[in-house]
Amino acid sequence: MSLAVSLASLLLPVALGAIAGRARIFDDPARAIDALNRFALHLAFPALVAVSLSDPHTSIAHRPAFLAIVPLSLVVTLAIVRAIGRALGGPAQNETGTVALVVAFGNTAYLGLPYVDAVLGRAVLGTAAVAVAIHVACAMTLGPLLLARWSGGGEGQGRAAMKRVAKQPLLWSPLIGLALRALPSAVLEPLRATFDPIGDTAAPVSMVLLGLYLFTNRASLRADASVAAHVGARIVLVPLVTLAMALPALSLHWIDAEEARVLLLLAAMPAAITTFSMAFEQGIGSERVAAAIVASTLASALTLPLFTALALAFVG
Repeated sequence: MSLAVSLASLLLPVALGAIAGRARIFDDPARAIDALNRFALHLAFPALVAVSLSDPHTSIAHRPAFLAIVPLSLVVTLAIVRAIGRALGGPAQNETGTVALVVAFGNTAYLGLPYVDAVLGRAVLGTAAVAVAIHVACAMTLGPLLLARWSGGGEGQGRAAMKRVAKQPLLWSPLIGLALRALPSAVLEPLRATFDPIGDTAAPVSMVLLGLYLFTNRASLRADASVAAHVGARIVLVPLVTLAMALPALSLHWIDAEEARVLLLLAAMPAAITTFSMAFEQGIGSERVAAAIVASTLASALTLPLFTALALAFVG
């Protein structure tokens, strides 16, 4: 499948979601967004990840370098963000908390997994699912904690988020998939046949959700230096840092080309919708985060094809 066709297959459901918002199909768009979000996050995506990992014919990344690049690239990016904020001082330093939240939470589940599926094929979803699980664990611990601390708040809310991560189905779904993988075929195949249709809804539902969200929150989009900094950190700095780590690992054969492609594509994702609810819950920069979500999602239409072309150029 060509890159253009892959992008079109993802953008069409996004357009349908925006059309649904415009046509007022949902009486309460906010409640519809919340319901679609809960279905995708708690049912569809966990099913997709578990089924992908349970397939005995798919490869699963397990090399230490691959497992380490996601958290290391996140830590390095956050250190750069913190250093820049301190150097600039004033408002820039006060906004490092929301930048950290946006950096930590890439849209690796709602957009990343469907995009990897469309561009690289379902055979690599097991590898992508491992990277997403690591990303979710890191994001749900570091993101809210740094939002509170770097914005002048306390650690209480961050620690509460660390407890919530243990209840996140997307975090546990890789372990369930691996457990299913060990079952005999006679037991495994009926289970896969049951949950596979649910996992197949993850991509279209999440893309419709994204389109509806973008339309509903279109007024939050504004072009100012603060939002530009959030967007640049998320869709430019994060993938560049990941690339700087993946290339040496690839040349040293610590990871293969497939793993490098997955890492770069997931790193290039825009800010996740989840960041808004977390910022709103803590009462810290929610409007700024909402603007960054919308702006980074739209801007990724330009940056994502560039990083995709770069990822596809990797030679194993």
